[in-house]
This record gives sequence, C-alpha cells and structure tokens, in this order.
Amino acid sequence: SAPGAVCASDPAINLTPLITGTAGGTWSGAGVSGALFDPSGQVGNINITYTVGGLGCSASETNAITVNQLPTSPVLTGNLTYCENETPPTLSAAGTVTILWYSEADLVNLVNTGSNYTPSANTNPSTFYVVQDDGNCVSLPSNITITPTPIPAAPIIEDTTLWCEGTNIPTLNAFANNTIRWYNDENLLNLVATGP
Repeated sequence: SAPGAVCASDPAINLTPLITGTAGGTWSGAGVSGALFDPSGQVGNINITYTVGGLGCSASETNAITVNQLPTSPVLTGNLTYCENETPPTLSAAGTVTILWYSEADLVNLVNTGSNYTPSANTNPSTFYVVQDDGNCVSLPSNITITPTPIPAAPIIEDTTLWCEGTNIPTLNAFANNTIRWYNDENLLNLVATGP
C-alpha cells in the first residue's frame, strides 16, 4: 500500500511497514535505497515497485507516493541596525502563501505570522528565521539579523555661556567622538549647525 503525501524535505520513509503480502521482497523506483524511500529531489507521483519471488516465479505491485514541492523561501528586507533607545525596524518578507517568523533555527518558537514583523527591543543582536507554509509543506527558512547600536555618549560643551552686552555671542564648542549636531529646540527638530 502507498503512504500519504509527503514533502520533498521530509526524512526518508521506511517502506517495510507498507507490505501487506509476502515479506522479504525488494523495492525499486526513484529515490529508493534498500527499503527506504528518500523524497528529496522528487516531485509529483513517484512510482515505487515491490517485487517478491525469483526467476520464473515472481510477483510485483506498484504504488505511487505523492511528493509535494516545497514553497520557495521568502525574501527578507529591512534595516539591519537600530539605536538602542529606538523601536527596532519593521522587517518584511515577500511570499505567496502564509509566512511564519521564528526566533530559533529549529523553527519551534513562533513569534509572528504575516508579511511584516516589528521585533521587541533587545540589547543583543537578534536573528529571525522565516518560512512559507502552503498548508502541505514548509519552505526552507530564510534568516535576517538585526543589531542594536549603542547610544553615543553626550558631547562635552565648553562653558562659555556668559558674554558682555553689546559684544558678539561667543562661539560654542562641543567635543565628541561622533558627528555633532546642534539644535535650538529640546525636541531636536530644528537643526541649526553640524560639527564642533
């Protein structure tokens, strides 16, 4: 007898339990090795034959095993870095069937279903594994890693906030290891200068 449909990524199937008649025969067909059928590389209805007996006196039976093709792996996009004090970027997956997001390579911890996913903030890099599920088979996973960037230290500003009336306002200086931006509002919306 034939087993139910399988996916091309399933492990090899032991054919011996499928025997309903005389034991001790031989199996043949694409993907067959001994009494095992390996569906990898196979798609569609694969004919498997079981033969018993020898020269001049033999009998055989052929059944088809249906091997379903895997969906393609989803294509992932999104910013790969973000600041520690910000919400992580929304990640996107392109596919044609149900998209599932997992936080582990063994695809056990499901964290999201759908095309877009905004992860929770984390102080360490996070890798997500994404598959397509067509209801029969699951694709091989694609993965994407996002990394939080540490917040730069606040710049050091020279204490030159006093000047004589009628004179020019002194130049303000700031020191830091990164690009310095000057704003004249506390919400950091109006950029007035760049540099030290």
